[in-house]
Amino acid sequence: MIMKGDEFMIRKSLYGEMVEYFNGREWKSISDYKPSVDKVLIYNPNEHTIYLSTPTFYIKKPSKKINHVTSTFFSIDISDEMEFYGVPRKDEGETALEPRTMSFHQITLEDYHYFSHYCLVSTFENSYIDTSSMLDDKKFEVMMYAVTMGKCDGSNCYIEIQDRKRLYEFLNLLKECGIKYSSRKRNDMFVTFRLPRDINLFTSNPLCLSKREVGRLSYFVIDNFKVSKNKIEVVNKDYLDFIQMAMALNGMRVNIKEDYLMMYKGGYTRLQSANFKIEEKNVNGQYSFTIRNEHFIVLRTNGVIFVGGDYKR
Repeated sequence: MIMKGDEFMIRKSLYGEMVEYFNGREWKSISDYKPSVDKVLIYNPNEHTIYLSTPTFYIKKPSKKINHVTSTFFSIDISDEMEFYGVPRKDEGETALEPRTMSFHQITLEDYHYFSHYCLVSTFENSYIDTSSMLDDKKFEVMMYAVTMGKCDGSNCYIEIQDRKRLYEFLNLLKECGIKYSSRKRNDMFVTFRLPRDINLFTSNPLCLSKREVGRLSYFVIDNFKVSKNKIEVVNKDYLDFIQMAMALNGMRVNIKEDYLMMYKGGYTRLQSANFKIEEKNVNGQYSFTIRNEHFIVLRTNGVIFVGGDYKR
């Protein structure tokens, strides 16, 4: 529940099908949730951590209309009762207030100026503190090459390297790890490596990485693939979701924009801006989850991770 004045309000957050949940392996539309199959990523505001849990209920309500909210960094379909969790700021540059829950109604209607810099939680820490990829440092480095530069099919991963220095570094790395590979040279600066796609080497679950490992991967990505102040372009587009979640676990706010990443300072996404707009949109339904406590759901919309409320029955 949330406080509004002296009243307690029961959460009734509902979302359109453009909103996604994370099941530990991939992001999926909230309209495609399978109750008997998937868990949902949950945010604990007391610890600033996340964990996977099975919702108590899956909510699906028939609806023809929903609020479509857009701003510079954010676009989402939500109900009037939807709740965000984040940090309100009075003005740009001022000290942030304490994190709190704000309903969509409060943010947009009650005091627009006060909440015009409301920022949503977009990063967190893993509650599974003993997790690890179970790879040694050298094999983990091979994995970093694979998830950023590789193109993987069902049984193999192909890594193309054009830089001569990086080519020799990668060759030595494979030899030190004892990883068998075949290679095909196009010219002196372009080699394709074919590696067996070992399940222990190519994980699709960023939640299994340790705190040290998400840090190593984050800075590997920044050091090698940052092409401008905010823009990151990796070769392996299939692992954009993996990289985004790993960097969020390292306290870095990264949005997916088309087929590249945009990195921003801080762990919060500003909800409102000069381009803030609310429109009515036609939809096929509204969806949500009921979870067992006063925690929140980790969600994503248009490539932006945020934390939102559930639906209490």
